[in-house]
Amino acid sequence: MHIPTNWKVVKLGYVIQFIRGVSFPKDAKSLEYETNRIACLRTANVQKEVDWENLWFIDKSYVKNDDKFIKVGDILISTANSLELLGKVSLVKEVPYNATLGTFIVNIRVLDENNNKFIYYYLTSREFINQVQQNASTTTNISNISVGKLEKLNLKLPPLPTQHRIVEKIEELFSELENGVESLKKAKEQIGLYKQSVLKAAFRGELVKRETADVKRDWAKGSRQKAEVLKAAEPGGEYGVDGLPVGWRWVKLEDIVRVISGFA
Repeated sequence: MHIPTNWKVVKLGYVIQFIRGVSFPKDAKSLEYETNRIACLRTANVQKEVDWENLWFIDKSYVKNDDKFIKVGDILISTANSLELLGKVSLVKEVPYNATLGTFIVNIRVLDENNNKFIYYYLTSREFINQVQQNASTTTNISNISVGKLEKLNLKLPPLPTQHRIVEKIEELFSELENGVESLKKAKEQIGLYKQSVLKAAFRGELVKRETADVKRDWAKGSRQKAEVLKAAEPGGEYGVDGLPVGWRWVKLEDIVRVISGFA
């Protein structure tokens, strides 16, 4: 495994505390907050960022120790999901509700002085996801990975100052990418508007009118013979009383096409 000389390869279990979710009966969960209930996150809440909208609430008596409560900086990982989504992680940036987690996700709490964002970005990398999928147990509909297997997965760990620099660079480049995406979205919207503008002009006869104007300008310095040829070919560029260019006409669609219906 090629890494810089001052980096080291460690097992995740040496630098991370894995906190399992809490167990409770199916009928113990509620979609409504009540006194003495706390939020309980599940796999559906582990998105690019933690989804705090679609929550279950359970009685706080199911939380047996304080480590089970989610804190800012924690990393949540899905340990039971489709193989494609197994190992998906979210970094906890805020905790709007007193909250814990269910049995199909695990809380990753970074130990010692390691940068939790560095660990988070590593856990989102294809290198780590491949390790998870290779160590997963898969049935017909679901894949899962145990905490015991997660603890043994490899992590390439640089010195702490290097971790900080890597995180800063990642976030700088990600910010540039997000700005690029926004620019592309705006450009796509503008292209859509331009296409509609082109179509509108086409079916008002204005595209042909513009083309004729360009030809006239190009031939302006030409001979009288060229000008006479252009004049003979030009439709006139004027509009009739019905709002159409001279020479155009309105027709019923049924007069020029045959409409064939599909089967019900």
